[in-house]
Amino acid sequence: MPGKAVSRDGLTCYRVDWQPGRATRQQDKVSILIPFRDQIEMTAECVAAIRRHTRDVPYEIILLDNWSTGPEAEAFLTAQGNFANTKIVRVAETFNYSRINNIGASEAKHPFILFLNNDVFVRDGHWLRRMVDECVVNQKVSAVGIKLLYPNETVQHAGVVLGVGGVADHAFRGIGRDSPGYVMRAMVAQRVSAVTGACMLVRRAAFEAVQGFDEAALAIAFNDIDLCMKLARDGGEIVFLADVVAEHRESMSRGDDFRDAKLARFMDENEVMKQRYAGVLGCDPFYNPHFSREVPARFR
Repeated sequence: MPGKAVSRDGLTCYRVDWQPGRATRQQDKVSILIPFRDQIEMTAECVAAIRRHTRDVPYEIILLDNWSTGPEAEAFLTAQGNFANTKIVRVAETFNYSRINNIGASEAKHPFILFLNNDVFVRDGHWLRRMVDECVVNQKVSAVGIKLLYPNETVQHAGVVLGVGGVADHAFRGIGRDSPGYVMRAMVAQRVSAVTGACMLVRRAAFEAVQGFDEAALAIAFNDIDLCMKLARDGGEIVFLADVVAEHRESMSRGDDFRDAKLARFMDENEVMKQRYAGVLGCDPFYNPHFSREVPARFR
């Protein structure tokens, strides 16, 4: 596949700009799934950022309305329905992240699916092209994630490390946007064990082959980690792109998982993962076994 290596800031640290042929790129269409419930201002900002920054990949947006109740929601959905590439799917059920996204995936018509939280805001003009190209140049790649930043420009997600904090944790959480991390791993594209579902591109055929997200046992937490591990078990590779960046106002859309009933549910799903992957969580092939398993995953 044609491409060129590009140095990052003049360092011996490179990214590859892939240059697939035109015929290949005509097949690279993406269905972008965005679940939401009310919070219309934030959801509208998320959608507007996609429309503003996505120019080189054909896409559709599937808005998954999980029981929005405010009048502004109807006005928003009516306006979005005027776009030819936008579909509205109403999910009138109790919140279940896995089920909502599985429903959305069943409505998708393109070969790639992008799962995107409504509190993620893209800002790179080639963000989707870069993600899709990783799958195009390597048919083994099943999922791709990118670097997500908190509003203060520190890292929220740079891939996922298994076994840290019990089940898994985001790599390099809290370091500066341009900090290199351990041996520049926060700056380069690489294979990882998992990426967050807050912004994850998945090959649809691979997603369907592993039966999507686990709606029954992992309704809210760890479903993205579980999906990546199923994809890997099926022979797929998971890739993290360090130089494609978006902002993530983490958990603004549904709150955190450490309050009362939410904590109980989180602990149940935590236990599911520990039992399901008992022999795997402490053996992440992309994390030195001598490094700490304490949160955050800082590779030390």
